[in-house]
Amino acid sequence: MWIFSRKGFFSVVEDAQDPSRLVVRARVAADLDALRADVPDLSPTITTPARDYPYRAFCSRDGMAAGLAKQVLEIDYANFKREVERVQGLPRERLYAQVWSVMSSAEARLGAPEVAPAWPPAELAPKAATRKPARPRRARR
Repeated sequence: MWIFSRKGFFSVVEDAQDPSRLVVRARVAADLDALRADVPDLSPTITTPARDYPYRAFCSRDGMAAGLAKQVLEIDYANFKREVERVQGLPRERLYAQVWSVMSSAEARLGAPEVAPAWPPAELAPKAATRKPARPRRARR
């Protein structure tokens, strides 16, 4: 699972040696340090320069689930990329914006449903105001 958050970018997978725990991989060591505030059982960072992600740490599934839930409950922004810029700076925001740009083509490349469901659904749509019928205009003479 790829996770982009204001704490950083992570790739989370099952530990091949111990399926009860997760491997949290990162490209920036400081991202793992920031994540520890929300995932206290995250192990110390291991440097793995010959691997696809140069930094790794391990944690329990419950620890990661609780940490992600905490981050979701703390969302207090209306624009994610602006929040990333505020917390981590413009260079990180630019990287995230590149990911956004690539993924914006998903609909065209992967196909959109032929008929998208209406939003909001009829049962949630605001009721239309009832208007009095317009009075007929008098014909000009």
